[in-house]
Amino acid sequence: MLPLQYLKEDIIGVKEEDFIKLMNYFAQDVNVKFNNLDGYFPVFFEFENAYLFSCYNVKTSLSSRNLLYLLNKFDKKLFDNIISDYLEPNLIERSIDLLTKIPNIKIEKNKKWDKSEFDLLAYFEDQNVVLHIQVKGSIPVSGARMTERLEDRMEEGIEQITKFKGLEKSAKESMLSDIFKKDICDIAIVDILLGWGGFGTNKIWNKLEENNITPLNLVLLNQYIKLYDAETEIVYFKRDIDKLISEIIRNTQAIKTTILYEIGDKTIHYESFNYEDIKLLKYKY
Repeated sequence: MLPLQYLKEDIIGVKEEDFIKLMNYFAQDVNVKFNNLDGYFPVFFEFENAYLFSCYNVKTSLSSRNLLYLLNKFDKKLFDNIISDYLEPNLIERSIDLLTKIPNIKIEKNKKWDKSEFDLLAYFEDQNVVLHIQVKGSIPVSGARMTERLEDRMEEGIEQITKFKGLEKSAKESMLSDIFKKDICDIAIVDILLGWGGFGTNKIWNKLEENNITPLNLVLLNQYIKLYDAETEIVYFKRDIDKLISEIIRNTQAIKTTILYEIGDKTIHYESFNYEDIKLLKYKY
């Protein structure tokens, strides 16, 4: 319990006005009806002249991810004006930092075309291959509803990619020629959907496979760059990323499990998975 009279900067480590701002998002007044938020439970409860909290809950739930999630739920205008506009541009810049480690690459970003926009294009002139990358930045998910919202964003990216895929060969080459200011013909195009982390359920993964789209995040891209050498053929980018994904699954021994909880005479079960997380350190970005 934290009595209000102890809201002093030398005790709580932040200015009182900043603490109150945070409590507007992280605290729940016990006199106000609690609306359960998917993937989140309040860290603090306001009760009379004090805040009630669990030290364990503070340790696990007082995170930047949850602050982003709460801003998106309770202050959509602030989230859209400050956070949302930052997620995708930052992801683009980080991916460019990695891609430019590959020699003889030309990169263009945020190029409009009549039906959509190219978030990122990476042209390998010596191999006559272009990576067509659509970028979807999102908050790391927790829970079913957040996963559904992530999938909505990923479906937007898939739709943007398929619009370009559906154009005539000559139209694609004309656009790329204009962007890179070079006569481009008979080019191989690798379609990629880039996100911060995951992509959703089998619904999205099946659509990616059906449309021959490569799922990519910064961890996978970083590993690809590390393995890149003079013999690497960019045209097989999807095959190589698929191999990396399979390697990570195999090395971490990820398996589906069913979690059971017994409450009285009732049993609650839900699907989850186990893996050896220590082995993920090898792939840390």
